[in-house]
Amino acid sequence: MSSLTLCCVFYWFCSFVHGDNDNEFVNWQHGFPKHHRHGEILKFRGGDAGCDPATQRCESSTKIDIDSLVSKFGPSIHIDFQINADEHKLDCATSCETFTCVTSNTPPPHINFTKYPFGSVPPEDFSNQFAYPLNLILVSKQPLFPPSVARSVIANSEIEGVSNGEYVSGKYKLGGEWLSNLPITLNFFNELLVQSIYPLLHTQFPEIVSSQSSIRPHSVSLLRYNSTHPRTDVHVDNGILALTLALSSKSDFTGGGTFFEHIENIVEMNEGEVTIRPGSIRHGGNKVSSGTRYVLGAFFLLEDKVEHVRRFKNRGAKARTKLDYNEAERFFGIALAINAKCVTCLKDLSELYLVQDRLDEALATLQRALDLVEQDSDALFSMGVIYSKLNRDSDSIVAYEKSVEINSDDFELWYNLAMKYEETNRTRAFEMYEQCLSCNPAYGPAYINLGTLQAEEGNFLAAEKNFERALTTELAVQASVNLAILYLQQGNHLAAQGELGGGLEKMVGGLEMINRAISEGGGDGNGNGNGSGSGNGNDAQIRTKLFVGKGQMEAALDMFGESEATFRELVKISPKTQIGYQGLSKVLSLQGKHAEADLVKQIFLDNNI
Repeated sequence: MSSLTLCCVFYWFCSFVHGDNDNEFVNWQHGFPKHHRHGEILKFRGGDAGCDPATQRCESSTKIDIDSLVSKFGPSIHIDFQINADEHKLDCATSCETFTCVTSNTPPPHINFTKYPFGSVPPEDFSNQFAYPLNLILVSKQPLFPPSVARSVIANSEIEGVSNGEYVSGKYKLGGEWLSNLPITLNFFNELLVQSIYPLLHTQFPEIVSSQSSIRPHSVSLLRYNSTHPRTDVHVDNGILALTLALSSKSDFTGGGTFFEHIENIVEMNEGEVTIRPGSIRHGGNKVSSGTRYVLGAFFLLEDKVEHVRRFKNRGAKARTKLDYNEAERFFGIALAINAKCVTCLKDLSELYLVQDRLDEALATLQRALDLVEQDSDALFSMGVIYSKLNRDSDSIVAYEKSVEINSDDFELWYNLAMKYEETNRTRAFEMYEQCLSCNPAYGPAYINLGTLQAEEGNFLAAEKNFERALTTELAVQASVNLAILYLQQGNHLAAQGELGGGLEKMVGGLEMINRAISEGGGDGNGNGNGSGSGNGNDAQIRTKLFVGKGQMEAALDMFGESEATFRELVKISPKTQIGYQGLSKVLSLQGKHAEADLVKQIFLDNNI
């Protein structure tokens, strides 16, 4: 290497890079804010309190005490009840426009059921009508129709385009379509309603179903599970009764079945078999890892019974989305006045307090829910969130750990646990992020945070792989920024070791990443527009460092023309950056272009850059 090149190397690294040996990763941004759950509010399941084995009845009054409600909520409560009744009447009338409604009873088919416990907290509406023990989850032991019929329904639904539909179930996406958009499948379902479903609902739930003519189907869909749309979130159904009808043979897929938080084993069905139950039980479609599982799901209303608890709760949730917190609290309060042991109402009210930063009230209300039911992963998750906001980190971790014990396939639980452990136990944090990604291999925030931890600990190769994986997720912009920082760090490290060619390659890669982030983020890299969305405002600084590093190494490799072009580009895109003018002036001098170098130097001196 020539003396001039050695001098250049020494000069460039002593003059320009003295600050680059600082820990660049102090400012690495994480993908999401800590302990923040995204998506809709999850609904919640009842648990193990509220029923008396001695009387074989659940604690609740048959009649709603209107006078008590008027004294607490004012005379307008009469209007609120009438609104519920009117909406219920309209929903029932609309149901008969699509689905077959009957006027008389049909004898039920000879079907036996395996009965599973609902939990001792009864359904949210008409809770006193259900006798103890609450064995209300009924799974048929025989199919309602032969396998050939099931295969025909699936084939017809595919012809009708069921595979083109998609739902959102909490944090998951699920394939499927409403039956109103599948006329052939709808005809099959309407025939099944009259032959089997209405008679079975009537005979199996005589406590609330007065006659088959009172049953009104509501929200009926054909769901399609596979490896890309594997499961639903844990949820409750929006109807007093619900049905899940299996269309696929268990040999057609791996995994599947229905997950109930309080039942140890996954509940499975073969084609033609059906599960019927009250709608307010927490459940979810278990993950399908291969093959395809077709399931028909339906909710039911009862024409002669208005579900006031559910409707007031739903009105509260709607008011909350409109940021009308006073009205939301009022509706949740009415629902709880009707049924004080409505666990979902308590959880929704706790969530309302949480978004208003009323943390003590949120904690107390959530504890009431957990006193009724311990096996509620989302209640425990929310408890962890509240504890975090109260800076009770050890309690937060305990709550998250209990939550993940119940629902170990919930990637967001693992994600929040990992973020908490980052503060106390990085080894555990690594494990939790790996668990998160095993549940959801496409979850960008986990790749971002795992790569960040690895970079901070000097494991650059592993960090690079995780940031590259994040490029294919919704956090591609943050991943691009983090890769740019990683390449900057690696480039400076290689140059300091005398590997200038390798260092230059990293700087070029870093510029590609930061330019991608700035472009996709909608800004210009100078603080104008949306920028990269990384949240730290350092995109322009990162790009400047990469330009300078690239120019330095090009000059040190006797690539003076390329170095000059690099600094000219930096000056063009960042005309107020002093180091760009300094670099350009120096590389011009190194080429003997002294007059031009002096002119460039004078420009930034005159403009006080």
